[in-house]
Parts: sequence; C-alpha cells; structure tokens
Amino acid sequence: MKIPYSYLLLGPTAMFALGFLSNAVVIAANQGSMPVLVPGGCTPGMISEIHSCMVHSTHLKFLADWILVRGLGIASPGDFLEWGAYASFWPALTTWVGFIIKDFSKKF
Repeated sequence: MKIPYSYLLLGPTAMFALGFLSNAVVIAANQGSMPVLVPGGCTPGMISEIHSCMVHSTHLKFLADWILVRGLGIASPGDFLEWGAYASFWPALTTWVGFIIKDFSKKF
C-alpha cells in the first residue's frame, strides 16, 4: 500500500533514526557510556552514570558530546539530528494531513 506524500514524513523520521543510530554507535563503541568533552577539563564526579569523560582512548570522538551549546550544555552531532527531527515533525505532519484532506475533498 502506497502512502501518498510519504516523503513529507520520511524526512523527520530519517533524521531521528540517523541521530539515534549515531548516538547508539558511539555509546556501543565506548562500553555503554557517551563520552563528553567538557571545556576546561573533566572530573569523574561531574559526569552522570551514562556519560564518561572523553580521554585519549575514547572511540569515535567526532560522534560524542563535544559541541558546546550555550544555555543547553554539550551535545553530539546525533543530538542535532534528533532536535532537527523534533522541530520538523509537527510541521511535516500538519502539511501531510492537509494534503490528504485536500485530495480526499476533491473526490467528493
């Protein structure tokens, strides 16, 4: 069954899936924790159970939390993809529903 205008829903879904997969890969590569690069250095007490300090032996550093976002904290590239998915989901869904209603109303 073909879903009309499915490309509108595919964008946010693909962005979320890619961001989630990116974060999952870096966590799996680092024994179940997300490495964090804290400006000014990091001490073990300042990191949560699911995060760890980024060190020389950290794997996939470019996918870890290293981007400083003022007012939010430190994020990963995967976080940005997930945020983009969240920001675009409702506008895409609303547009999709509008097109479906428009097509349905043409039939009657």
